[in-house]
Amino acid sequence: MLAVYEATEADSYARIRAALEGKRGIIAKTHTVLDVIHDIVVEDSATAAFMFVAREESRRHEELAAIPLDGVMAELFAEIVDQAIEDHEIAARDAKLVRGALAAITLGLAGLGTDLSAEAHRTATEGCKRLIAATLFKLTTSE
Repeated sequence: MLAVYEATEADSYARIRAALEGKRGIIAKTHTVLDVIHDIVVEDSATAAFMFVAREESRRHEELAAIPLDGVMAELFAEIVDQAIEDHEIAARDAKLVRGALAAITLGLAGLGTDLSAEAHRTATEGCKRLIAATLFKLTTSE
């Protein structure tokens, strides 16, 4: 299980890294990550289910403890957030909050991949992308 998890994670990470090539800005990078996760989940929901189960089993079985709950994605998010701070897209004081939000969104979308149709997953992905871009909610004034 550990070997399959590591190989699957490496493949997914390589796809995300390739897709991020040349992307600039935290919103564009985050949208790209979410799109790749969607593609992976839609192409093979069994793999998404396996990754979820493997992470859960790593909590119960010592021999699987090497399966990281954050994994390489935490490093990727830290890199994206650090660049966004350098580019003045986000405040340094918010780095931990942004990394946490990105982890929650991506893990949530990956987990939903086993429960939703491709169309429903695309809808959830697009909703998250608009939430990140601050275009989903509109403040209205009461008259």
